Amino acid sequence: MSNIGAGFDLAKLAGDGKIATGDVKSVPVGKYAKAALEKLGAWQAAEPKFAMAESVRAALTLVARGEAALGIVYSTDAKVEPGVKIVGTFPADSHPAIIYPVAATTTAKPETSDYLAFLRSTAAKTILEKYGFKFLVSPIDLMFEISPAEWTAILLSLRVAIIATLVATPFGDRAGVAAGAA
Repeated sequence: MSNIGAGFDLAKLAGDGKIATGDVKSVPVGKYAKAALEKLGAWQAAEPKFAMAESVRAALTLVARGEAALGIVYSTDAKVEPGVKIVGTFPADSHPAIIYPVAATTTAKPETSDYLAFLRSTAAKTILEKYGFKFLVSPIDLMFEISPAEWTAILLSLRVAIIATLVATPFGDRAGVAAGAA
């Protein structure tokens, strides 16, 4: 696996094949892919080769089935798909940070607070890091640096926001390029 940098020619690497990613207009992974390729100066040449998918998982499936030569997906998704291998990783500064916020909505069930507490735990951190995710802050630091009143204010503020359901959202820490396994 190599790091991708300036002068990277994704179009040439794809050859006659397609490059799968999420739709660059509506799917987060596609937006990150376009941002990274634009920053690296590779978007214009690669754009005609893209097969836009409705989700990161759909893009990954196109690569795993051999329907696309390459894919730009989250490395955490590529790591658990046996039909692909990671051939490169975009620099973290080539795209916006990939962050998964989590909060309860105003209509959340009472057990949601237990789930959120678990997500802030050391046990959750261990599990998520096993799959390639990174915590922005340590669960221990969170417990000691934020008072209960501050937590209440934070949770109330976040409940007002529109939050995607964590369970239905694929995780990712960095956008990467995946190729069908040989």
